[in-house]
Amino acid sequence: MVRTDISPPQNHKTRSLQYADLASEIKADIMKIANWVINSGGQFDFQIRSGSLNIYYKGGKLWTVTHISIRSQGAQVNVEKKYFKRPGGVVLDSRWMPGSKDPLNDWLAVIPIHQDILDEWFHFHPKYVRYMLHKLAVNHLINQHSEWVILDVEYTAWLHGMKAKKKDMKSMRLCKIDLLGVKREDLNGTSELPVYVMELKKGNGSIQGDSGITSHAEDMEQLICDKVDVKAKKALLESLRLSTSEKQTLGLLPNTSVILTDREIRLRPAFIFESIEDTTALRNQKKKAQKIFSDCQSEILWLEYSEMLA
Repeated sequence: MVRTDISPPQNHKTRSLQYADLASEIKADIMKIANWVINSGGQFDFQIRSGSLNIYYKGGKLWTVTHISIRSQGAQVNVEKKYFKRPGGVVLDSRWMPGSKDPLNDWLAVIPIHQDILDEWFHFHPKYVRYMLHKLAVNHLINQHSEWVILDVEYTAWLHGMKAKKKDMKSMRLCKIDLLGVKREDLNGTSELPVYVMELKKGNGSIQGDSGITSHAEDMEQLICDKVDVKAKKALLESLRLSTSEKQTLGLLPNTSVILTDREIRLRPAFIFESIEDTTALRNQKKKAQKIFSDCQSEILWLEYSEMLA
């Protein structure tokens, strides 16, 4: 996915909470949220952003927790008001919600009501792919012997150029990557660690066009291999090291011994498929995508969605 409707930042952001340096009160709240997610049986997902964190429910953003910094007087919980909108211009009453600065326990207490509101919104606006991504993201919390461990969801990177002019140094586009994941077996050891930049494709209509396989492969290749966007790649690698360490501290990577600080990370492309029946079109798209990486010496990993959940 590519966005051109927002302006690029002056510097590439790094995803981290600076957890070790936070005040004890904010640390305690973040740990409480993490424990609640861990004990939710996969209903919720915890993802670190730059000085904030997102809590997802079925792929929808339940909370954004902001004001997480060394100088902060306390974290604040925010919600997306779009989930309160219904067909016909109806807007649900939200006066029951705590204020953004209210104690965390007040927010935890109203989660069942908030879940019902999101469930009803999803009834009117189904988001099947988002829910599939959510299942992949939390699978390692449910199954601590899963083959895959997802380190981040919806990673965003600013790359130079537009779709038609990839090398245009005067313009930038925001590219969104579905998942960053590792094989659990690769986490042990000290050698180079493959981290997979992953895109999920569901249905025949998802493999071609502006958001198809080759389009995403071009974005991946530019991020992974192109020296023009080395700063974007550096920010991604630093984000992986910092956020993964913080997730491990918070207990969000159970049954892993991942320490990325001293390990060389090699980014690799991967695509995940579900319900693709047009095998001829898929085969052609795979060939085109792999050709994009011919100068990068990086083999694309092709995966089935159901197998990743095994």
